[in-house]
Amino acid sequence: MSALLPPNDNSDDDECESVNVSETVERPFEDPDISRLGRLDLGFPTPLVYLCLQRRHGIHHFPDKDEQKIWLEFKKFDEGTREAEVINPEFVNEEMRSLEADHPIVSVVGNFAVAAFNDARRMVGEHKNLYDFEFMECKYLKHPQFYYFYMIIEVTQKGNSGSYMAEVACDRFDGPSILCKFVLTDYKPCGTKAMAVSYLSCLESICETMDDLFKEKLGRLKELYRNLKDPVRLRAIYEADRLRHLQAKVCEGLRHKLGQHRQFHFPPDRNRMTYQMFGVAMIVVVVWCVG
Repeated sequence: MSALLPPNDNSDDDECESVNVSETVERPFEDPDISRLGRLDLGFPTPLVYLCLQRRHGIHHFPDKDEQKIWLEFKKFDEGTREAEVINPEFVNEEMRSLEADHPIVSVVGNFAVAAFNDARRMVGEHKNLYDFEFMECKYLKHPQFYYFYMIIEVTQKGNSGSYMAEVACDRFDGPSILCKFVLTDYKPCGTKAMAVSYLSCLESICETMDDLFKEKLGRLKELYRNLKDPVRLRAIYEADRLRHLQAKVCEGLRHKLGQHRQFHFPPDRNRMTYQMFGVAMIVVVVWCVG
């Protein structure tokens, strides 16, 4: 299934460029909804994932003990939700329910989606993983056999940010998950990590500008030193030493601040496994057809 996402109203140039994963790009369509998970229609899975499905391999995840506990809590939370009577979300949009991004089930489903997408990339010889990511929005549809989760996931990769739409089908009874779709949209990222990238880029730009100004002024002072005589020459030496000291102090402070913000916004997360499937995950033969 694919999302009909609203257009990107922020057409101005921005330092946060979309992650370049061209094989997954799908253009959004017009939608008046504020939500980036607007009306949905049936479609094909992401080409990368679809290739794996064509080979009769699906990307399944079987929840571990902790995830099973979260699933039980989620199903209890969802007991009163009416099942969708038809599959096509064009007719059951009113049956879609929203979840807060910090709900535990969002983390379980979202981490699986990213890990499964990284595994799908490795199947076709791509080894550049998505790693720093943030769950922005989640909706789900309750079907008699499956829960269908639709998520907006913002990813930061090598200083660039992009918004992805993921679709995951989860068995209602014991929780095994299947990644159905994972597409890069052109919607401008707006999460804390994306904003941090913009801020860090500004600090890095200031550091580079400081270095350029320092080299320019130091070059002029050296030229004065070579062409002047004492005592003016001694004054040029003194100013050059003072400039080196000031430049070192300022750059040290800026780089310290850069390090602090990188550690705060992009901490190493040992629990966020995106290179190998987390929990007890494996590649198995598909017995359920997507779409």
